[in-house]
Amino acid sequence: MDERGRLRYTGQIVLFSPWLDIGMETEIPEKLARQDPTLVRDMLRDAGRNWAGSTDTRDYRLSPLFGELTGLAPLTLYVGTHEIFLPDARSLKARCEREGVTLRYVEGEKMNHAYALYPIPEGARVRAEVIAAIRQMP
Repeated sequence: MDERGRLRYTGQIVLFSPWLDIGMETEIPEKLARQDPTLVRDMLRDAGRNWAGSTDTRDYRLSPLFGELTGLAPLTLYVGTHEIFLPDARSLKARCEREGVTLRYVEGEKMNHAYALYPIPEGARVRAEVIAAIRQMP
């Protein structure tokens, strides 16, 4: 626990193309929306609102972009430059920098959503990195 009685996490958090704002409030450039072959902004917005039900879509438990970052374990985030989650990933990166939160941020150039999980060379490299990091953990 930290000085304010909150849990303090250890270890590491790895995020693959995370959906950080289920309300899809961030403006998505049209070019980016067209480049993303798997995610559709309006469908995600509707799905996020349905998932939230009566809970505010900005609630940190549903949209971590709006939650407190201090006290989290170091973060590693992988996101593709051709996915509509890119602007929110960049927002999280900026917040981490401002708030002094440890973040290893990796943008896969011309990569699609969840590219790290696909059987492609770029995905294999990411998976090898994550496996190596896990093996180094105490």
